[in-house]
This record gives sequence, structure tokens and C-alpha cells, in this order.
Amino acid sequence: MFGRGSIALIDYLRAAQRKCRLSHQADLIWQQRLVKSQHELATKRQACRIATESFFAGLADLRLGMNEYEFGQLLKQRMIALGDR
Repeated sequence: MFGRGSIALIDYLRAAQRKCRLSHQADLIWQQRLVKSQHELATKRQACRIATESFFAGLADLRLGMNEYEFGQLLKQRMIALGDR
């Protein structure tokens, strides 16, 4: 899974008395991640709504000379405010 995990954990499992066999299961994990609960779907929809509303409302804040970091900070503030509703 792209280097995630702990080498110490892998070494520990290989040295265990039962001699654990490690196998690659990224495909199975990705299949499981495709399945979303109603709660996950609702949360993702809400996050997308907040991001979209914040971005388009934030366009009014843009000024000549404003850098990307400043705009990002204003966008972040808008998203936090919308998320607190």
C-alpha cells in the first residue's frame, strides 16, 4: 500500500511464534474502501457542498496582488464557518 506501515511491526510478526505469513492485500483493502455507508456518503456530500460554497463565495474576496496563501487562508476560514453551522 505505497509504503504505509511499520517495518518494526512486519519484523515482529515474522518473528512471532506462530510464524505469521504476510501477504499483499492492497486489492482487497481498496475494494472494501469502495463500499460506503449512508453516513460516509452524507459526510462526503456535506464536505463537497462546504468546499464548493466556500470557493465560490470566496471569489469575491480576491484582490489584485493577493497571493494564493492569503486566498487559501480566507477559504479555510469560510469552510470552518460553514462547517460549524
